[in-house]
Amino acid sequence: MQERVPRLFKRVAKLLPKNPFARNVSVLMAGTVSGHLITIVISPILTRLYSPDAIGTFNVFLSLLSIASIIATMQFQLAIPLPESDDEAIDVVTLAFISLIILSSVLFGIQRLQHPLLLEWSRVMSHGWLFVLALFLLGVYEIVSLWATRKEAFRSIAVTRISQSVASAGFQLALFPLQSFGLMIGFVASRLVGVNGLAKGLLASYRNHPPEWRRLWSSLCKYRQFPLFSLPNELLNAAGRNLPTVLLASFFGPAVAGYYALAERVVAVPVVLIGNATAQVLMTAIPEAYRKGYLRALVMSVQGQLLRIYGLPYMVALLVAPEIFAFLFGLDWRVAGQVTQLLVPWLLVRSLSNPLAPVARAAGKLGTGLIFEVVLVVLRVGGLVLGGLMGSPLLTVGLFSAGATIGILLKLVWLLSLSQVSILELVRNNLSYVVHVLGLGGFGFGLKLYASSFTFWGYCVFLTLYAIYSSVNALRSGIRVSEFEQPA
Repeated sequence: MQERVPRLFKRVAKLLPKNPFARNVSVLMAGTVSGHLITIVISPILTRLYSPDAIGTFNVFLSLLSIASIIATMQFQLAIPLPESDDEAIDVVTLAFISLIILSSVLFGIQRLQHPLLLEWSRVMSHGWLFVLALFLLGVYEIVSLWATRKEAFRSIAVTRISQSVASAGFQLALFPLQSFGLMIGFVASRLVGVNGLAKGLLASYRNHPPEWRRLWSSLCKYRQFPLFSLPNELLNAAGRNLPTVLLASFFGPAVAGYYALAERVVAVPVVLIGNATAQVLMTAIPEAYRKGYLRALVMSVQGQLLRIYGLPYMVALLVAPEIFAFLFGLDWRVAGQVTQLLVPWLLVRSLSNPLAPVARAAGKLGTGLIFEVVLVVLRVGGLVLGGLMGSPLLTVGLFSAGATIGILLKLVWLLSLSQVSILELVRNNLSYVVHVLGLGGFGFGLKLYASSFTFWGYCVFLTLYAIYSSVNALRSGIRVSEFEQPA
């Protein structure tokens, strides 16, 4: 399988952008999209092979894993792209492995004890050894993946994402008689395939740059901000992702929570596909730019490109989301489209801010980043609670979106200032595009109010096609990092 996928990549290589930055982002997107498509295709089959109870148990398994994986490596893996020398980077990798081995061993020991406190996890912990194995492999995959990111082996990462989806699908389809255990085995097999696809490069580097205990202590002191600040930051971030669904269900029932979940999942697709790929490429580009002194120019270019990628698609969502949701999912889901309209400002600033996270790491400002994360959680929860007490679901989502938008905007301004970029300067440089998008959106809202339905929908089709063309063109043009480089 690992050999067949690269052949496919060679065939489509001519279709990818020539710009190195855009090409790397496109390669990662191709891997992510292909993996998601495989998952989507087999989902209707899995729901017929597996009982709701089995799928629910598996989701609990994944939720526990997502929380434990944040702690497992103490977030040292995020520091892997930062060191200038491979010797120091290998030391950071070793620190991540040591943390992972210690936590995995502790969890395995606790599982063997069968402590009464674990009774609530009985269904998952009945296969506790598998949970520990899954956690260990998940941690190893994150480490080797970030080492591959450091080495800019983006095609290898994309190949493993496809291979993981194929392995997961194959095992889960074959092992359905085992129910939840079969789903867990499929997940473990997918991570094993991913580790196998990326580990060779790291092992070769270990042979060339063996770690030394003296250097390990120095690296631990140098990168102590990651367990001290990045770890709680990620835990808060994970809590923030789940809070809206939990609180909305608590105040208004599961239906409203379902509207929010569908809206957030659908409209966040471009953030996941483009934003995560861009962020992973920037994990190596930003530290290098910071060391060589061209971070300001790089960030200005990145923000301009991201604005051109996301601007028009989000304007289309703002214009016709309720109608699109009603058409795709049924009239009962029109409310989810209204929720989407309220979430657009938050998702837009999140799309601009998330790829700049490596700036705080490169500048050694993780402590300040944690403060911003606390403020963001407070604003999110405040909006949800205030709206819930007022008794209006849409008002609650609106207040949540407003609080989250303000919090992320403050964080974005801070990240820009670390890059020596002001928000006013960024607006001035992209003012013509902002006016262009607002003009197209304003004209569309005018047609929605005063023109015939045929005219309005004709314009919406045109705007959607234009938005796709504009975003693809911006993505293909990419960011020419080499243009900014200055002699060190």
